[in-house]
Amino acid sequence: MVKVCSICKEEQTWMNSHLVFHSLPKNPDVRKQWLEVLKKRETVKAVVVCSNHFRPEDYRELCNKPLLKMDAVPRLDICESDACVESIEKSPTKNDSNYDKSGVVSKKRCNLKKLGMFRKEEFNDENLWNRFLVAFEAMKKEKALLERKNKRLFEKVQKYRHIVEELKEKNLLSELVADMLNIR
Repeated sequence: MVKVCSICKEEQTWMNSHLVFHSLPKNPDVRKQWLEVLKKRETVKAVVVCSNHFRPEDYRELCNKPLLKMDAVPRLDICESDACVESIEKSPTKNDSNYDKSGVVSKKRCNLKKLGMFRKEEFNDENLWNRFLVAFEAMKKEKALLERKNKRLFEKVQKYRHIVEELKEKNLLSELVADMLNIR
């Protein structure tokens, strides 16, 4: 489904991939502010606002990608100038010869421990922070268990491959059966 900005009706396409589309926040207070600015009712389900309606200070960087702050509210007056319309019309594309790759998001995975992505002050309530910590620890344990299980299964597959090779060398398995048993 193509996202369309509720303010300027800009569509999400490959030509404007520099735009980020944001849906309504889950925080009820901030959500109410968004709906007041957009002049929408609470019953609206799919409201999307593009990044043209936020100031640079409404974002923080995460893995070379802009992340909207929790208390950011869209602004109607930001994109009403001719300069904004001109920048939308002349946005760089991959086919442009003077395409600047400095804005391209790196596809490297980010190490969240180094970033400190989740900070206690970003949580409104102490209970929410504690629930987050419990859930995070549970996910870390589950990840460790899955990694160990994956390692055990990989070793098991290697052992079975070795057995198939030995049986093949002793001519106890035909070539066809050995190929069928060989897992790649």
